[in-house]
Amino acid sequence: MKKWLIIAVSLAIAIVLFMYTKGEAKA
Repeated sequence: MKKWLIIAVSLAIAIVLFMYTKGEAKA
């Protein structure tokens, strides 16, 4: 099982979405 790979990808996407929404709100 590539459980850790899935977790890493999900976490990376969550961080990107958080930074994107934070940037949009600031703009």
